[in-house]
Amino acid sequence: MAFHDRWHAYLPGWEMPKMQPGYFGSHMGFIADYIAEIFHNELRPKSYTDVYDRYFHLGSHIEERDRRAIAKTISGLVKLLNPDGECTRSEVEEYLTFAIEMRRRVKEQLRRMGGLEYARINLSYISKDTRQETFVTCKELGSTHVIPDAPLPPGDVFTVGYDADEARYSLFRIQCSVTPGNGRFALVGAVAKRIRESGRMAYDYLRTSGRKIGIDRDLGDYDINIQLMSHGPSGDAPDLGMAFYIALLSAILGRSIGAQLVVLGQMSIHGVLSRVDGLGDKLRVAMDALALRVLIPTENSRDFASLPPEILDKLRIEFYSEPSQAAFKALAD
Repeated sequence: MAFHDRWHAYLPGWEMPKMQPGYFGSHMGFIADYIAEIFHNELRPKSYTDVYDRYFHLGSHIEERDRRAIAKTISGLVKLLNPDGECTRSEVEEYLTFAIEMRRRVKEQLRRMGGLEYARINLSYISKDTRQETFVTCKELGSTHVIPDAPLPPGDVFTVGYDADEARYSLFRIQCSVTPGNGRFALVGAVAKRIRESGRMAYDYLRTSGRKIGIDRDLGDYDINIQLMSHGPSGDAPDLGMAFYIALLSAILGRSIGAQLVVLGQMSIHGVLSRVDGLGDKLRVAMDALALRVLIPTENSRDFASLPPEILDKLRIEFYSEPSQAAFKALAD
């Protein structure tokens, strides 16, 4: 992780135009020895790392390694585009924005690999004149609502799972459909073993406890199909039980889940709830997907002290102490 944190910038391939015949001229271009001499002997000793400081401060999320990376990138751009070091304010702002964007891409990858240790990714700069703070984002991030801002169809639930083998968190969307039939239960598609076990466990618990929460229908009279979709790389995840349970109940009752809601938690075949591991990282995934509400077991209330203020500010966290309580909190009014 520390090695990756030392990368100054990441320029993705899609920002580089593909080579075309029109880019080549018929006349003489740069002489390599000449331009190399300029870069090595004339420009290398110079430093323009403080050029941005004429007009801007860096934001509070920018740490020392970020500052060095951003300053080095700006210095390189000035050497290439303004080798005399004379830049206008708008040019400096353009170089600064580009450098922060390139550094943020590095930070995004670190956050995905290292979790809360690298949670400070909202990189920004502040104008010395107006005190206006500008946050720099990457074009490929947050362009669409991964979690819709309207209630989902009955049977649809979002959750976050953790694949221990791959050490990776993934956002999942569970879609459940209920039709008259003969009691068939199926998870559609190539679903990993522990995910299947969680789905089956939730189904079996609902069959045995449904009447206790007012469901007067026999699940043996219905066929249930569940599809699991992952927004990003996914593997096996043993902690999706509560999301499966709520999706099943939502589909059977024909009631939608509340807007921008994520359900976290695992349950046993008898409905015993387990503490959510990696809560902070799962909440971070939910927040990045633009969730507003998250349901978690009461057992996790003691983890609040270790959560970053940013998460507590942007997410409304609600507790539940039993599966049925979580289900009825999740169902839209």
